[in-house]
Amino acid sequence: MLQTSNYSLVLFLQFLLLFYDLFVNSFSELLRTAPAVQLVLFIIQDIAILFNVIIIFLMFFNTFVFQAGLVNLLFHKFKGTILLSAAYLGLSISFHVWVMNLRWRDSSRFVWTEGLQTLFVFQRLAAVLYCYFYKRTAVHLGDPLFYQDSLWLRKEFEHFRRQRSSAPLQVLLFLNGWYSATYFLLEAFIFVYKVLLLPYPFTNLALDVVLLFLYLGTEATRIFFGELDSLCAAAQALHPLRSPGADLLPVLTTAVQSAEAAAEATKHMEAGAGRASYISSARLLQPDPGAVAVAAVLRAVLEGLRS
Repeated sequence: MLQTSNYSLVLFLQFLLLFYDLFVNSFSELLRTAPAVQLVLFIIQDIAILFNVIIIFLMFFNTFVFQAGLVNLLFHKFKGTILLSAAYLGLSISFHVWVMNLRWRDSSRFVWTEGLQTLFVFQRLAAVLYCYFYKRTAVHLGDPLFYQDSLWLRKEFEHFRRQRSSAPLQVLLFLNGWYSATYFLLEAFIFVYKVLLLPYPFTNLALDVVLLFLYLGTEATRIFFGELDSLCAAAQALHPLRSPGADLLPVLTTAVQSAEAAAEATKHMEAGAGRASYISSARLLQPDPGAVAVAAVLRAVLEGLRS
């Protein structure tokens, strides 16, 4: 957790980097006759901007809001600073590269073309906005509200929990299992083809095989931990449709009932990961919204077929 003494040190470092950025933007042209020194100043300036962005993200990771899984809330509140910092970094690097490319061999050469002047104006304008919004964000992140449980945070948690149902995610995860298996088999066949018909060094083959199995393990883990019970239960109940002559409506009815039962069972589950894992199970009295959404979709399909 970010303590008062640590926050003061971090804030001092952020303001120091902002001051250096302001210093370089104000006085770097006085060193135009020494391009090597100017290049060093430009490099340090770009690194300072990047380092300031990294500090902001580290402060994000240290908040209770982030630990509660409300990453979207942080990015929604500070997306202006993040996007502006990225744009300013890109403009600064472009401006520095352009200036040094024109001035490196002849420091007395006139380099201020119309294009460079336009880039200079945008870079300096972005610098002013970057300094203001970054300072505002750095001070705002010192608010204790971001570092402790509160009624505001619980309301935001409930808002995002209701707003972002994971039904599409469940469907994608379910289909992604078949895609991953197909991709793995096709890649394996390609490796065999290359070994038999093309010159393929053993070291390269070994590396590709290791990466392929690493991909398979990662995908299997992601899908296993991402799937929820309602969709899996419904899929298992739909297996009888593979048999010839199976009646669609009774099988689908059973699948819907299985999905609804699985969704209701999530009410009593202890979350091991995700946003719900940061909230006491005694406060989570409702079933998982994504599981309920999948059951509702299947129920709507069943009712549509019956009508």
